[in-house]
Amino acid sequence: METLSRNGGQFRTKLMSLGQAEQFAKCLRANPRFVGVSVNFSTRAKETANRFVTFLPTSDPSGQRILDRQQGARDQRAAEQIGNYTFLMDDSCRFYYCWNTVSGEVYETTTASCTCPDHEFRGRAAGVNCKHMTMLATHLAECDRAFPAPAFNIERARADRDALWG
Repeated sequence: METLSRNGGQFRTKLMSLGQAEQFAKCLRANPRFVGVSVNFSTRAKETANRFVTFLPTSDPSGQRILDRQQGARDQRAAEQIGNYTFLMDDSCRFYYCWNTVSGEVYETTTASCTCPDHEFRGRAAGVNCKHMTMLATHLAECDRAFPAPAFNIERARADRDALWG
């Protein structure tokens, strides 16, 4: 399985016992294709299979493919769920409130940041946008298409100026 963390894109195993996790980690550490191998404890698991191993590929292209797939998954969720969200600009005009009309969750979102846990704890450090950021970018692009800025005509502006000021 692939996941995002503060370290970027990484691989993560399924839950296993401590002995299995330590054995698997030992094998990974001996393999030069992987770095950052660690055995982790799952606070959510209620059984003895409560450990998982995380590790990173040493190859930059492999790491980038993980990030690309993670971004693609978030983009797909954004496309599927955009109808569940409403965007409202903050009074300061610095960000949009991103409101999920189904769950009631609200995040402060721009096209470069979001206060959701996915972006705060995983996406930001890895350089991956959350679905809210992607949805906002889509929303703003649709607004630009629906209400394009009028073309500026210098001759018309001069004529208007001359008519007003003589």
